[in-house]
Amino acid sequence: MSQRFVPWVRRAAIGDGLTLRIGGTPVTVELHHYGPGDVIGIDAAEIVTRVPGPDAIDVAPNLFPFVELRSADLPWRMTGGATPWLALVTVEVTADPPVVTGPGPLPVIELDAAKLPPIAEVALWAHAQVDGAATSLDGAIARVISPRRLAPNTRYVACLVPTCEAARQAGLGQAPPDPRSTAPAWSSRGPVVLPVYAHWYFTTAPRGDFENLVRRLTPRRLTASDNPTTVDYTDVDAAASATPLHAALVPVGHVEPPAPAAARDRLAAWLGAAVPTGEPRFGISLWGGAAAGATALADGWLADVNLDPRRRAAAALGAEVVRRHQDALVAEAWRQLGDVRQANRERDAAHLGALVMTRWTAKHVAPLAPAEALLVAAPALGRLRGPAGPLAREVTASALPDVLMAPGLRRLAATHARTTTPTIARAIATNSARRVPMGDEPTAVAAITTGRAWAALLAALVEEERPERPPRPRGENTGPGRSERPARTDPLGLSPTAAARRSVVEEALPILRGRAVPSREVTRPPALALARAAGDAVAALTEARAPARQRGRLDPGELTLTASPTAPLAVQLEIAVPLADLVREIDARYLVASVAIPPDSVGALVPNAAFIEAVMLGANDELARELHWRGAAIDPRATPLRRFFDVRGRTTDVGLDVPPVVAWPHARRLGSLLTTRDVTVIVWRGEFVRRFADAVIYAARAVAGPSGRRPSEQVADRIEPMFRGMISDDTMFAGFARRTDELRAEGGRGWYVVVVERPAGLRFGLDDADTPAPLRTWNDLAWDHVATRGEYVDVAARTPVPAAAAGLAWGRDAAHMAGVTAQRPMRVAFHCADLLPEVA
Repeated sequence: MSQRFVPWVRRAAIGDGLTLRIGGTPVTVELHHYGPGDVIGIDAAEIVTRVPGPDAIDVAPNLFPFVELRSADLPWRMTGGATPWLALVTVEVTADPPVVTGPGPLPVIELDAAKLPPIAEVALWAHAQVDGAATSLDGAIARVISPRRLAPNTRYVACLVPTCEAARQAGLGQAPPDPRSTAPAWSSRGPVVLPVYAHWYFTTAPRGDFENLVRRLTPRRLTASDNPTTVDYTDVDAAASATPLHAALVPVGHVEPPAPAAARDRLAAWLGAAVPTGEPRFGISLWGGAAAGATALADGWLADVNLDPRRRAAAALGAEVVRRHQDALVAEAWRQLGDVRQANRERDAAHLGALVMTRWTAKHVAPLAPAEALLVAAPALGRLRGPAGPLAREVTASALPDVLMAPGLRRLAATHARTTTPTIARAIATNSARRVPMGDEPTAVAAITTGRAWAALLAALVEEERPERPPRPRGENTGPGRSERPARTDPLGLSPTAAARRSVVEEALPILRGRAVPSREVTRPPALALARAAGDAVAALTEARAPARQRGRLDPGELTLTASPTAPLAVQLEIAVPLADLVREIDARYLVASVAIPPDSVGALVPNAAFIEAVMLGANDELARELHWRGAAIDPRATPLRRFFDVRGRTTDVGLDVPPVVAWPHARRLGSLLTTRDVTVIVWRGEFVRRFADAVIYAARAVAGPSGRRPSEQVADRIEPMFRGMISDDTMFAGFARRTDELRAEGGRGWYVVVVERPAGLRFGLDDADTPAPLRTWNDLAWDHVATRGEYVDVAARTPVPAAAAGLAWGRDAAHMAGVTAQRPMRVAFHCADLLPEVA
């Protein structure tokens, strides 16, 4: 939403009185207006913004302090006109605090009027800001500016004070003669004591704003230093001399000579020395060997990093980086490992249980005969399953008598195991295949179809055909203590109704012979396959279920690798720590050693891929050893550290700097595996970096313009840096995913590297250039173009006129002065042809 400045705001006046009509009679009510002399303080909630912030320590000295007020009409509310009753003054802080307790309700500050802004011009530094299309004051604010030129590296206090004498007296606890008087609170000279409504402290930075500092940068084509940092490797080559150390970033077109043959031969002899079998080996490291799964040198990158003393030094640097930050790196590794250690403990416990079960089975169960094994497994048959289903159902349905598997018999066998168990086992073996004999089913008449009816009929026949006994005389005993029973004979022959029963049977016999009851299929219990059933029971009883259950509960995650179901869980870590930052903490020369970067310059370098790959190999080797030492379950060939440059803050994802070392082809040469080896790195050095390292940086394609080539304004023609980083407090770099020849003259125009001041809200001030630029627009207005009095801008003393005024006039009103002094974000562009040499 657009904003606009207005010189002052006043709500509609209603005069000195109101005329009301009461019962038809006009009544005049006199109104009392407050004036500056009625104010003894300002509500703290009215102040919404203080610029610079309280206790800020890096304030650009060319900018104006200001305060924003919530009520858009507050600076003019007490005067009723365009003259504000508030002003913001900025005072340098010396040994004694300038703001002290006053005699009235407010603190006070004593100043020389010559060190205050001209009282006649305070109206030019108070304005209101409203929405561009607003018809009300909703969302509007008031702003009071202090147009003082600040000194660098100085502490100041900003004070909101009254501009009217009546308000000054009220703030000091005095009774002003006329509270509505707008007489000025100070003149052009002499001491004055002012009450302070609000104040805060801040400290300025060294001289120079963004525009001033970025204009100091000079494009240069960076080359090797005349006084390079050297490395001494005479321990492996006595004839070697001091060699320049070419670190992570090198000049464009840099070519490094091969390692001396004498050094390679001596290192190869050390690495290939024979070791007695079984003896521990101590000696120099085989960098990258564990990650690549190699135990001996192989031609390619493995030989390059181990037989070149410069590369071995780089790998040792990577190992030292890890040693210095091992606690933080291991903590990050454990954070990623999560519960893997606990999962491995559970896995070990499960496999231990399985091993115990296997040994118990081999010792106590395997020697048992099938019948004995089935007897041992009998209590668990209800829970065990075989190929055909539950084993308890199979045993119960078999011909084996249930009594042989009954709990009581098993308890007897357990109590007298040595004598009873073999007997019961023989009984089980003998009766497992026993068949129960069953007779043929009898025939019956059609009307009698059930076994119950047959049983009732036979019982009735027997009862009725049983002979009656004669009564025994009382007291008569035919034998010693008992009576004799007559011998039982054929019931049919002795029954008094034998003839009748016989006739019934005789009549039924033809029917029984002629009509038989339909025969039913009789299922006999099958024999129990004792050996198979016992084998199934033992296999189910001794099965090791704990490992499978443990694996079923585990969610391995995306980074968990397992070589086999019985191997410990191993994690492929990815620790996104940029090694360049850790290397810089050891010594910044390891990033740009032997490169000349003059102050206040901007140039281009390229990555030294062989050095960076060697550093990453050494760092990963050391971290893997440290993690194994601390008990972390990681893949021994893992590559946890795969970023050298800092890619944080990018809006799009970028790949890792190197693939996993295990995937490096052995025949590839060192320096050919870095994914960022074709990146162009732009380097800035100067006070600009120290003050504005957070500037927005991007590359823009060059396009034709009215006066020559210029950066394209199309978003599609821009690329953001792949990575950014700091070399020192005044040197930073950014890498772009383009080759140097593309940036220099792609399509005949090439690319620009653009640096944009990060927007930080609306600011006001004047440029502080070493050599003021011609005043083409108000944006070029510098302190040298205006006059000052008492360090404050003296508007009336000089009138600057730019070539393109854009409708703004110096000194017309507060809105015009706000537009003239508003500071817009600065953008500067460097064409890559000025930074990059022509390389064949």
